[in-house]
Order: sequence, then structure tokens, then C-alpha cells
Amino acid sequence: MTNIKNKKTAWIEFTIQAAFLREILHSLNHPPSDLKLFTKGLPQISKQ
Repeated sequence: MTNIKNKKTAWIEFTIQAAFLREILHSLNHPPSDLKLFTKGLPQISKQ
């Protein structure tokens, strides 16, 4: 039972991450000025 729940949770997290990445990639193609600041901060976030 918990295994099914874990798979469901992992799938939800994966879907959220995929949507988030797609949003970032889309924004990189059409960057607003605040996104440039965000992408500068992104390397520091991903190292943590």
C-alpha cells in the first residue's frame, strides 16, 4: 500500500519538476528581465 503511495507521490513530484523545467526553458527562449536575475542565481541553488 505504501509502495503505491510512494510511486504516486514520486510521479506527482516528477510532473511538477517537468512542468517547472518546461516553464524555465520556455522563459529562456523569451526572457523577461527578472528571469535573467533568476538564472544568475540558479547555479548557486543547484549546487546546494
